[in-house]
Amino acid sequence: MWPFSHKQKKAQVLPAMTDLIGDRELKQLSENTTVLRVWLPEAGRTALDEIVERAGIVAAKYIREFFVIYLYGMHELLRMQAII
Repeated sequence: MWPFSHKQKKAQVLPAMTDLIGDRELKQLSENTTVLRVWLPEAGRTALDEIVERAGIVAAKYIREFFVIYLYGMHELLRMQAII
């Protein structure tokens, strides 16, 4: 294949996320100022430790994002991250 025959990809500018349901005030969760306590069995804690180690993130952030996706959906997580 000729290198000049490939189209160069341009950086996409993504539009702002649509407010589908209204403001859920999830910004507090992304600021690390809200306390969230979760009990996990030993096996769950081991799995969580392995996930955050491989993903290179903090366990608190992973759990917050997991619950936002579970309760509100991926769209709300993306909106929450866009607010920051």
